[in-house]
Amino acid sequence: MSDIAISNQQIDEPKYKNKGVATALLVSSVANSILSIPSSNVQKHMSKVLRLSHNDSVELSKATQEALKSTGLYDKGVRAYKVSTVSSLDSLKHAKNTDSNQINGLFSSLFGIKNIDSRVDLKARMALREELKDNFIYNALSKMFPKHIDKEQLIKLGVNFNLMQCKLGINAAYLPKANKIITPDKVLQTTVFHEMGHALNNNGSFLTKALQKCRLVSFLAPAAILLISLFNKKKVSDMNSENETSENKVQKTADKIKKHAPLLTALSMAPMVLEEGIASLRGQGVAKKLVQNGNLSKDIFKKIKLSHICSFSSYASAAVAAALACKAAICVKDEIQTKYEARKLEKENKNIEN
Repeated sequence: MSDIAISNQQIDEPKYKNKGVATALLVSSVANSILSIPSSNVQKHMSKVLRLSHNDSVELSKATQEALKSTGLYDKGVRAYKVSTVSSLDSLKHAKNTDSNQINGLFSSLFGIKNIDSRVDLKARMALREELKDNFIYNALSKMFPKHIDKEQLIKLGVNFNLMQCKLGINAAYLPKANKIITPDKVLQTTVFHEMGHALNNNGSFLTKALQKCRLVSFLAPAAILLISLFNKKKVSDMNSENETSENKVQKTADKIKKHAPLLTALSMAPMVLEEGIASLRGQGVAKKLVQNGNLSKDIFKKIKLSHICSFSSYASAAVAAALACKAAICVKDEIQTKYEARKLEKENKNIEN
């Protein structure tokens, strides 16, 4: 009878320490990075392929303004701002600045960028500021650590970080709170119609608005699922045992999350992937009408379609990579936990024999 009680205790309430969490988190990060390499390489290659000539850039700018007006987005306050791109971080390091407090020491130490001219890309900077001024994370941090974190400096940090990504041609964005679009002026210009699709979603039906607001959940949920799974000492193999006794609801929920973590990770990112797909389709539809009206060339439209395919595939592959990385991390964690418990049990048995 006592042996059965001990067995059940080991299944339902593991008595040993939680081991392997840090290693599993490292495995998850490395696995995610490796699985994202193909998508990143495609994106870099396409950035070169999708470059436009000066004349094409002018044509795209005119088509963008026409599209904003024809879709009604212009009347709703949506504007598209171009950000001056630079070739490398070195170009940013030597940029002039009239305000020495524009970027705090943290930004400099992290990225080696001491100055960005506050007069450059002013409209994009103002749009980013409007987007981030009521950011709930910034608000929470400044309230939690009022003596150590200056919210104004935090906003400047966020503005400059996002502006830097755009200036380096790494990213373009639709800013839902500011209701503005920012894109690099030399690369990724064709993504402006994808970002316009996001604007149509955000200014559209209840469903597309809801999908737009789910993006933050899609970013945070995979991390939460992984942490819950890794801090659950119970191994996935034990969750299939028929000898389990009744447990509290919290533990049962944690067990279910861990058991189905890879699937839950993929599902949590599904709303974001779906919204990205809808944005591309809607933006592409707008561009197609411009081609039919003679306001956009077919060659530029082909590049727009190609950029949309790359954009959607990167988000879809990110969801798959996150799910696989989660699976790998849990397997590593359970293996470390199993070996640790086996060693401890062996040591305890030796002590009993002695």
